[in-house]
Amino acid sequence: MSNDSLLAYKPTIEEKNRVQDELLDARMGFFDMQHAEPQSLYRFLHPHEKVIGAMRGHLPEGGVAMLVATSLRIMYLDKTPFNVKVEEISYEIVSGITYQVGRFFSHVTLHTSNGPIQLRWVTTKAAEIFIHTLELICIEHNLEGAANGTPALRAYKPRYTA
Repeated sequence: MSNDSLLAYKPTIEEKNRVQDELLDARMGFFDMQHAEPQSLYRFLHPHEKVIGAMRGHLPEGGVAMLVATSLRIMYLDKTPFNVKVEEISYEIVSGITYQVGRFFSHVTLHTSNGPIQLRWVTTKAAEIFIHTLELICIEHNLEGAANGTPALRAYKPRYTA
């Protein structure tokens, strides 16, 4: 697909429904799905990009935002009535993730070379899926980098089966 066709790309209702289904598969709760970020996410995805993990939570400075792990990148989406902030984060610049898991809600911090992104009061199941997805994709990127001559992860043993 050329750059001109990407600029003229208009998502269809079927694609919006597909993205909504993928968010539900990532365990976004019904309450979270009713807000602006999940409702507008489909507008910012590429035509064949798939949502793998997603979580929506409160920012430490106030407000609400969403982190989405897709087949191509991580997206940070913060939508207010008059502004939309979309930040694309490559898997290569993720340096780690820290989290505190509670029974119903969790706190998650994504560490990147651009600085940390914190979300609080995230649904625990959505956070677990997002973290697991992120771990697997980052390990895959590191192993691909090892094949290209960069240092590899040593003795990786997967904790989960996909």
